Amino acid sequence: MTLSTARRAGAPHILDRCRELVRPALVEAVGRLHPWHAETAAFSLGWRGTGCEPGKGV
Repeated sequence: MTLSTARRAGAPHILDRCRELVRPALVEAVGRLHPWHAETAAFSLGWRGTGCEPGKGV
C-alpha cells in the first residue's frame, strides 16, 4: 500500500485491515498465557466481558 492508496482508503479501512492481519497472532499469543493473565488480556481487548460473556471486541 502506497501513501496515496492509504489516503484514499481512509483510516477506518486501514485500521480494520491491520486488525484483521494482527488478530490471529494476538489470539495465539493470548492463548499461551496463564489463564489468569489470558482472562485479563481478553477483557482488556474487548473479547470478554466481566462475567465471561463475549465482549464488544476491539
